[in-house]
Amino acid sequence: MSEHVSFDEQKQQVGDGSGRPDVTIHLPNNRVLYVDSKAPMNSYLDAINEVDVDRRKTLFDAHANALKGHIKALASRNYVDDKESLNYVIMFIPTESSLAAAFEVYPNLIEDAAQAKVVLTSPTSLVIALNTIAMLWQEDTQVRNAQEMIKESGDLYGRLITFINHFSKVGDNLKRSMDTYNNAIGSFDRSVMPKAKVVEELGKFSDELPTAEKLEVDFRESKFATHETQLGLVSDPDEETA
Repeated sequence: MSEHVSFDEQKQQVGDGSGRPDVTIHLPNNRVLYVDSKAPMNSYLDAINEVDVDRRKTLFDAHANALKGHIKALASRNYVDDKESLNYVIMFIPTESSLAAAFEVYPNLIEDAAQAKVVLTSPTSLVIALNTIAMLWQEDTQVRNAQEMIKESGDLYGRLITFINHFSKVGDNLKRSMDTYNNAIGSFDRSVMPKAKVVEELGKFSDELPTAEKLEVDFRESKFATHETQLGLVSDPDEETA
């Protein structure tokens, strides 16, 4: 995913709230998914470096309580109330072990977070979620491309009908012109030339009168021709310019 295309960092939530989630992931259909990455880790880091067993347990307890407090704080920001938002917000925990340590203290931590519409996500599960989102975008692109192809195909078909109608009119006009020409030749042969021959003989003219030949042209027809149009497509009543 590319910044400012698929996600934004530290951008105010899209609704009326004033929250600034760490990451806003953009989803198909103008939806968004908010990700918070400010999970408190100080107690956990202190715990893994602590050699005293009792002190270490106390720090792990503090870590679990800190995560619970952060879940409550996230829920209070009402990210999920935005109409574009999914009905949950992701709370990113930077290490699998820190999340496991909190589960040791509060085994129902995931369920409690889910009730608050907060999803606890480790690096592994976040990668899975992002891959799923990427697949959603790919499918959305394919659907949009298919829809655009259908639209363009419809436009092309309509333009083809218009062009064929125009082209058929050209053929009709050519045929009428040829028929008119041949009719004129027939009239010329029947009515004009006999009188011209009489005048030629009476006047003893030496120049021979030229002749005009009748046109014999075979029009090539499309193999798709039907009684509706010459090329076999239904006429477009609007006859838009192709």
